[in-house]
Amino acid sequence: MELTELGLDNVLAHQAKCGSGQRLARVTAVDRGRYVVRDEHGEVPAELTGRFLYTATSAVDMPCVGDWVCVEYHDAESSASIHDVVPRRSFLRRKSPGKNIDFQIIAANIDAAFIVQSCHFDFNVRRLERYLVMVNEGHIAPVLLLTKTDLGERG
Repeated sequence: MELTELGLDNVLAHQAKCGSGQRLARVTAVDRGRYVVRDEHGEVPAELTGRFLYTATSAVDMPCVGDWVCVEYHDAESSASIHDVVPRRSFLRRKSPGKNIDFQIIAANIDAAFIVQSCHFDFNVRRLERYLVMVNEGHIAPVLLLTKTDLGERG
């Protein structure tokens, strides 16, 4: 598998500032501070370096699914350390729970977001507007899919 099959293009590759001994990989899973990254050789578990954690100023700086990261492999390439995140081209985020105004990144480097909503009982224009705003703020192309249009109210 090539990195281009995972979504790497010339712009992202040019923005990467990986250090000596580091390679590009894409984050495929995040769970409670544990990461899984994938490159042309497969997936491995990864952890953030102490330096990365020290320089991160908010949750937005942390890697998320879809991010391209600079990693250093260890133990015959069975694990990795994440050193840096390549600048995101697009992102999907939501407000973090609580009173503080902070955001949680859901995914990054997305080309299109499919927004699916039924026109039957629970059609909600405001919910649709919220999703469109989220997608627009993240520089993602929206694709609207309205289902059950034959069952919606006529008026």
